[in-house]
Amino acid sequence: MPAASPSPSDAARGEAAAEAQPSSSGGEASGSPTTGFRRVVDSRRGGGVATRSLEGVVHIQNTFNNIHLTLTDNDGLVKASVSAGVVGFRGSRKSQPAAAERAAEELARRALALGYGKVAVQLKGPGNTKQYAVQSLAAGGLVLTSLADVTPIPYNGCRQPKRRRV
Repeated sequence: MPAASPSPSDAARGEAAAEAQPSSSGGEASGSPTTGFRRVVDSRRGGGVATRSLEGVVHIQNTFNNIHLTLTDNDGLVKASVSAGVVGFRGSRKSQPAAAERAAEELARRALALGYGKVAVQLKGPGNTKQYAVQSLAAGGLVLTSLADVTPIPYNGCRQPKRRRV
C-alpha cells in the first residue's frame, strides 16, 4: 500500500503549530516589556489581555540657572530624569527656553519608550522656562491630564537675618 501524502490542510496545521511554539533562536517574545507598552490583565473585561499606556507624574523643578524634569509613577518611584545639562547645554545656556524644550522632548521620548502615555505635570520653582517645557511635553506625544503649580510659598516662615549695618 502506498504511503499517504499529507493533505494541504495538514501542512497548514503543521506550519501554524511551528509558529505557535517559541523558537530557541533567542528572539524576544511578543509580550516582552521592551515593546513600549505593558501587557496587563484587565479584570473588568473578563480577564482578557489588553495593552494600555501607563499613567505617571512629571515633576518640573525650575530654577533661574537650570531645569530638571523627573518622571515618576503614581507611587513616586523615579522612572526617568533629565536636565538641561544632560541634553548638552552648559553654563548660562541651561537657563534658556531652548534648553527647557530639548530636555522636555528627551523626557517625553523616554516616557513613551517606558510605556507612559498620560502624565500629570507638577511645576515647582521661580524660573521662567516652565511653560516651554510643558508645551514640549505635549508636542512630544504625552497626554497631559493635569497641571499644578506646587511651588512652596512661605507664610512668615523663618526669622529674617539681622539687618546689615554699613
